[in-house]
Amino acid sequence: MQLQAGGPARAGMLFGRAGERKRIANLLADVPLVTITGFPGVGKTAMALDVAAFTLASFPDCVRPVSLSELADPGLVPHAIGLALDLPERLDRTRLASLIDQLRDRRALLVLDNCEHLTLPCADAAGALLASCPGLRIIATSRRPLNMVGEHVMTLQPLRDGDAVNLFFARARAAVPGLRVTSADLKEATVLCRKLDGIPLAIELAAERLAFSTVARLSADLDRITLHDLGNGGPERHDSLVHAIGWSHQIATPAQRLLWARLSVFPGTFGTSDAASVCAGHALPEDQIEETLLDLADSALLRVDHAPEGGISYRMPRVVSAYGAHMLQLLGEEAEFRDRYVQWRSGTANGGTGGTADLG
Repeated sequence: MQLQAGGPARAGMLFGRAGERKRIANLLADVPLVTITGFPGVGKTAMALDVAAFTLASFPDCVRPVSLSELADPGLVPHAIGLALDLPERLDRTRLASLIDQLRDRRALLVLDNCEHLTLPCADAAGALLASCPGLRIIATSRRPLNMVGEHVMTLQPLRDGDAVNLFFARARAAVPGLRVTSADLKEATVLCRKLDGIPLAIELAAERLAFSTVARLSADLDRITLHDLGNGGPERHDSLVHAIGWSHQIATPAQRLLWARLSVFPGTFGTSDAASVCAGHALPEDQIEETLLDLADSALLRVDHAPEGGISYRMPRVVSAYGAHMLQLLGEEAEFRDRYVQWRSGTANGGTGGTADLG
């Protein structure tokens, strides 16, 4: 894939990201590696490609994306980079050594896309390249940081209301030419985008449904969102939220998958003790809850709120929760853990020690 100056692979795809683009571009002048993290569907790949296109002039020798989403063998990361650079195999050199030879004296930028299932081999390859190639810069996209020296982590946040609504109607007009937008539609779209947690891919999928619905009906339907509502596009992971979120589920540990499914019974915020009260047991001991919560947050599947007094609360984005609810149903645990949540909620409402969950 050849990048062109001026924007991402899909023209006009990004809304409200000018600040992030500028910050990442400025960082590349001083730090060797910027890792873009964030929720599934938040636009990490689009942001990385947009920055790469925006900074083409700063890297005159080479700007190349390296897709790692389909790579299963950790040992093939250098080979994937070599393929992206059109670098021929050599029998007398390792692939990594050939890459260093190719990039040692060049001003180049590599975009290592979808590193979350290969964080250690990506960190190893990036570290070796950056140590020997002073003119090289790397942007990585991953659900979690690579955790290497010199890495600057940039967490891509969901869109603010205004940008989210602008994206929604831009996609809606593409799906429904001549679409007329009323003031009531604008208000309903704001509510809808908030329900979708400002996640661009979720907003785009919702907007495409305006060909068969109204903004108000779409917003009302999101109160009972299911796995089917997340979209079922083509085989590529980024074609739908099912694939994007399913990829996170695939690379999660058994404990993370189990807690993810059980946490779907919480409609709002919850604390560590709340999660332990409702979700512990049956292959998930209480003493594993706190660590597993932190793992889910580190994998960009939970939002973390830090209270001024030092407490931490969590919230699962609606679309991530919908996927977890489907998994809970497949596990045959839906009735049990919904009942446990109801009992726990009743205890907190009656003055029990349940904790911090939002009961509204």
